[in-house]
Amino acid sequence: MSALKDRVRRLVIPGQGHDAHGDTPDPRKGAGAAPTVNPFNPPGQAGDQPEGLLGHADQHAGGGLVNLATRDVLKGWIDAHAPFWAESLPDCVKPGAFAAAALTALYNDTRLQRCHPQSVLMALVQSAYFGLLPDGKHAVIVARGQHAEFIPMYGGYLELMYRSGLVKSPVFDHIRHGDTWRLDQGKPAPDDFTHQKNIISPGTPLVAYFFAWLPGNVRSQIHFCDRARAEAIRDEWSEDYKRAEANQTYDSLWHTRFNDMWLKTVVRQAARSLPTSPEMRQLMDYEDQAGRGNRVPPSVVNLPREAWAATNADDLAADAHQAAYQAAKEAAREAGEPS
Repeated sequence: MSALKDRVRRLVIPGQGHDAHGDTPDPRKGAGAAPTVNPFNPPGQAGDQPEGLLGHADQHAGGGLVNLATRDVLKGWIDAHAPFWAESLPDCVKPGAFAAAALTALYNDTRLQRCHPQSVLMALVQSAYFGLLPDGKHAVIVARGQHAEFIPMYGGYLELMYRSGLVKSPVFDHIRHGDTWRLDQGKPAPDDFTHQKNIISPGTPLVAYFFAWLPGNVRSQIHFCDRARAEAIRDEWSEDYKRAEANQTYDSLWHTRFNDMWLKTVVRQAARSLPTSPEMRQLMDYEDQAGRGNRVPPSVVNLPREAWAATNADDLAADAHQAAYQAAKEAAREAGEPS
């Protein structure tokens, strides 16, 4: 058994007062970290659902004064699961900074607190693997029902560009009503494009653009994306947006942070023609798979097979439950038919 798995199996299983080996925690050590879920061995029988990270239904309501008890429980959960995400972090990201960003994300979103702990853990591991803080700027952890998902933002792509050393300086923005800009493809860079912002009275965004300065004072191609194109890409590829529209929840990032997703679209568009690192290509592959609603393959994030099995456990259980329901419904219908 590896050292990592050995640490995992010592985690306390909720409501049992024993760790995964059946040992009672040492009372001299106090209450210790909050009860946690062993992601390699999810508790409960078929049909049982975890109650969330806090282990009860009355999650922190958000806003107002800081709920110290809630914060301490979430911090204990994050600390107890540090062996998973800490070993995935690149050297340039401090574990303390990642833990602080994760704590803030979980504390400020009661929907995440109600998610299955296994899915929250996997989302954090994925964020750590790419070295992106779940701070809302580089990446976000969002709740979809009781399932948590890792979504990189345009700031995460820019961060990976900087780290690669292949991009010296990315330049991106929205061209708005009232701005002064000019594009003359007959002139050499950088005289072919200028953009002067109206900072006194900024208008409605018209077009997003991106280009990058590369080592050797070489400038990349300029990529543009107007609102219609961003919406067309959203409508065709974003399963999250389609689900939010169908359920009338309107809570996808395309609903709540449209301009950021617009910029992310043009950044991803430009990244395909820039020199990229293996991490950038993996991140784009991850999003291509996840954006289509596919389960992310282990090749994208190299994790133990058991962890991937635990991540998909909820989805597989839901599929089995639905199949059993349909079979029972069909049997009842046939039994009720006259012979």
